[in-house]
Amino acid sequence: DLSCHEKKEIASWYQPVKTDAGKLLWNQSVYIRQGIRPRFWYFTFVNCGAQVKEHLSYSLHAVNLEGGFQLEFGMDVKGSLPLEVTFCILFLLVATISCLLTMTRTARLSNLESGSATSRPLLKILQFPAGASAAG
Repeated sequence: DLSCHEKKEIASWYQPVKTDAGKLLWNQSVYIRQGIRPRFWYFTFVNCGAQVKEHLSYSLHAVNLEGGFQLEFGMDVKGSLPLEVTFCILFLLVATISCLLTMTRTARLSNLESGSATSRPLLKILQFPAGASAAG
C-alpha cells in the first residue's frame, strides 16, 4: 500500500482540496492542451489523513473546449451526433410514411366496403418501433 507522499510522486498532477471552515464548496478548473493524439483521462480522490465528518459528495464535469457543438462528448463518440440525427430523421420518415399508407388504405377500403376496414397488422407492428426509434 502506497503512502500519500508516494501517490503524489507517481501522479502526473495533483491538487489538494482546501476549504474554509464556513465554506464547504470547492471548485477547480484544469485546462489540458492535447497536441499529439486524444487520450483518456482519469480522476482520483485520495484522503490523506483528513478527518471527514460528513459524507463526501462531488460533481465532476469535463468538456473539450475545442469540440464545437460536441464539446460534451469524448473522442470515442466524436462524430456520432450527426449520425444519430440522420437516423432519427429516417425513422421519423418511415413512421410517417407507414401511417399515411395505413390511413389512405383504410380510406380506400372504407369507400369500397360498407364496413369498417382494418389495416395490415404487420404495418401496425412496424409503426410503433419506427416511432419509438425516432423519439429516441
